[in-house]
Amino acid sequence: MSGFSDRVLEHEPGDLTCIVEAGIRLSQLQAALRPHRQRFSLDPPGDPTLGECLLDDLSGPLSHRFGTMRDLVIGVTVVLPDGLRASSGGKVVKNVAGYDLAKLFCGSRGRLGSVERLALRLHPTPEVARTVVSGRSWPELHRSQLVPSAVDLVDSRLHVLFEGSAAAVDAQVE
Repeated sequence: MSGFSDRVLEHEPGDLTCIVEAGIRLSQLQAALRPHRQRFSLDPPGDPTLGECLLDDLSGPLSHRFGTMRDLVIGVTVVLPDGLRASSGGKVVKNVAGYDLAKLFCGSRGRLGSVERLALRLHPTPEVARTVVSGRSWPELHRSQLVPSAVDLVDSRLHVLFEGSAAAVDAQVE
């Protein structure tokens, strides 16, 4: 492995996928994707590396809509404790070949080995994003027809993020 472990190795904007080295920080990846109006829809606290996100199973409020790291990784290259490199998955979202090492390594805290590269599923950057403080309870919001991107509880109040087109966000916020 080269001395650079924090690069975007491949980005396929049309496929909404990219391959990154595990040492890249989430903020670096988001900055690289921004000109293409795309994002990696994971929002853990701080600015962890993507390898840390997988090994520590980090996520945040966006997991309500987009899933956790386990759901967003479509391929991985790992280095086992004996030095053997292993890969699974691929560069496309609909890949079913082989054993899913990413799911095995997710949350392993590095006990199974280290992560070298990750193939990731991306999402388009929404046109509009608005957060509202809701007086609803979680069960009431969950049973509603609303489609929030994220929900967080702050001081006993639900903070609800709506994303999408201006018309779609306005329809849900009103």
